[in-house]
Amino acid sequence: PAEEPVAKVSLDKPVALALKFVPGDLTTYKVVVESERSVQFDEPEPNRSGSRLEMTYFQRIKSINNKGNASALITIKDLKYTSIEKNAPLVKFDSSLEKDMHNPMARLIGESYTIELTPSGDVADVTDFSKAQFAIKSASRAGKAATALVQKKSIKDRHEIVSLPAPDKNKLKPSDNWSKLKSFDFGMMGSKSFERIYTLKEVNQVGNEEEAIVEMEGIPSAETLKDQRDAQRDAFANMADSTDTYTGRLKLDLTTGKVEEFREELVTQWVIVSPDSRPGSGEAPEALIMKSTQLYSLERID
Repeated sequence: PAEEPVAKVSLDKPVALALKFVPGDLTTYKVVVESERSVQFDEPEPNRSGSRLEMTYFQRIKSINNKGNASALITIKDLKYTSIEKNAPLVKFDSSLEKDMHNPMARLIGESYTIELTPSGDVADVTDFSKAQFAIKSASRAGKAATALVQKKSIKDRHEIVSLPAPDKNKLKPSDNWSKLKSFDFGMMGSKSFERIYTLKEVNQVGNEEEAIVEMEGIPSAETLKDQRDAQRDAFANMADSTDTYTGRLKLDLTTGKVEEFREELVTQWVIVSPDSRPGSGEAPEALIMKSTQLYSLERID
């Protein structure tokens, strides 16, 4: 089918950037959550550790309370999960493969839990997740990974739409912006805080619907995780030159109040040059390179 024509909308009044809920509505989403860290010194390839989750799920709006929050039933449809430690695979699961149906993670397929979702994208509560935990019944590495996916905090982090503005500040025009703080703890490399600056770039007319495009750029903030830092790792982190790239994008259907696409990614790299490297020798200096990637992606399937 031919794609709908896209036209920019000239706005004389602000639009509301918020989710909308209709009881009984059913939407399918795919979420990707990835965290990876790598270390490279004199090896040809870096040592990588981390995990990646790809989950396709149904979201059905059960009801709306007097605060305007939705009770949404989340049912897991498909699941892919991998975790590695120093390039060695620890857990690998793909629900589309018949051979993986005996993996403890397969018991999550078809399981459900309920979230309370606010119009500003916050998850106010998570309930009914114990049944999914009991379904796993395995203390294996894959079983523990599966159980971690249906813990309250993991569920909350997986379903929050952090790019939406506060309810009392969500009436915006293109070029308007708002910001939120986010901190990351990098272990031995200390912590970093970023001010995520969100900007409403444009509002487009797509067929009979309007969509808003929001872009995010994260910049280092003076805020730090003081209570999680110590002198030893601060000293190590201060030896390194670091660079950060923190970007994001949101596409929100203003007519239906549904997220079409949402993605945020932080890439941080630290470089420590060996003190034994000889300047002017003509040889490339020996350097320890560490890298961290944090990715969140949400896509509406139908």
